[in-house]
Amino acid sequence: MQINEFMGFSAPEQLLRYILDQSLLQEQLSSRLTLIVWVMLAASAVIWIFVGRTHKGYQISSIYWLCCGMGIWLSLYRPVERIVPTVIFILSFLSFIFAVIPVWIYKWRWLGAWPGHLHNLSASYQVPGGLITSLTAISLLVFFLGLCYLTSFVTVAGSLLIGMSLLTVFHYDDRLEVALAGMVMITLSIVSLFLALTGARSCSAPTVLNLVLIVVALMSIHWIWLGRIWQQQRVNGKPLTTSARLVPLTRHVGIMMLGFATLLGIKQSLWPIMPVGGFDNAPGRLILIGIFSLVLLASNFWIWRKMQLFSLGLLLVMNVFSVGMSFLTRFPGFFKQYFEPHWPLVMGGYFLVVILMGLILSIRRRRKMVWPEGSKKRVGS
Repeated sequence: MQINEFMGFSAPEQLLRYILDQSLLQEQLSSRLTLIVWVMLAASAVIWIFVGRTHKGYQISSIYWLCCGMGIWLSLYRPVERIVPTVIFILSFLSFIFAVIPVWIYKWRWLGAWPGHLHNLSASYQVPGGLITSLTAISLLVFFLGLCYLTSFVTVAGSLLIGMSLLTVFHYDDRLEVALAGMVMITLSIVSLFLALTGARSCSAPTVLNLVLIVVALMSIHWIWLGRIWQQQRVNGKPLTTSARLVPLTRHVGIMMLGFATLLGIKQSLWPIMPVGGFDNAPGRLILIGIFSLVLLASNFWIWRKMQLFSLGLLLVMNVFSVGMSFLTRFPGFFKQYFEPHWPLVMGGYFLVVILMGLILSIRRRRKMVWPEGSKKRVGS
């Protein structure tokens, strides 16, 4: 029995390939954008009719949906290959206008309050009603469209604009979902920038995946490290700055990035034995896989040591396994002759070693808890 048939990757891979081929056809994507236009126009009308007539803030949200819908509709008149990049830029630019420009106007009035408009000093900025939910929904659409053009500078600019817009709104309204969306969009911008600068547009799919994994693994460390820095801006558990309010989210985003890198790492390790894959064992690919392996394992180990979570230890075990499989599956002779016939024995031995190491570490940890450092010296003295 072949290992790829045993693991059941054939049917899911064919289904995934079919879904991707269908969703990335630009003609079909254009028709789906037409449906999105009608949904946005309907959302604008519903907000205006049921809420906007009595609440001024919701009128702004209604206009925002209307502008987004009209922007996508006008983009459909462009050449097919430029529709999605144009939509990404328009939605991000409109989000920046509706979220950041009013804040700039508020700050300009506050700075110019002396001496004739002192009442502006006591006025606080209020985010228009419904705008936060609207921005979060549009950012989700920009995120998925950006994944289709991950190596484009348009995705870099669009993700950065909408990420800044979301975090700006969070400064005036503590909505964790908008902050989470903003941090994810900033991460997407950095990943896309790295791919654009390295010329990943002309690379193969496994190489692009490998480059994405390197950046995502580094971003997992970045967010957790940034949260530890921002933790210093909290006194007695109370945040003193907007950055300090993001501290709880940095842990979640960092672990989420690490988990995403783990899933993609497993996908890459099993790529050669999948129907869509091939034995891409060129020297350059092996070097790139080695770089990613070191970055992923170092990131996972650093985060595990800092947070001391059992789940992160299991994640490290999975990453060690995926790294080993990344090299094994790229040597067809060795893989077919030695590993595949005996894979249950090899995997069973690996997990047995992992269990033994886990038991040893847990026993050592319990001993440290029973005998803290310096306790033996105090007893002897």
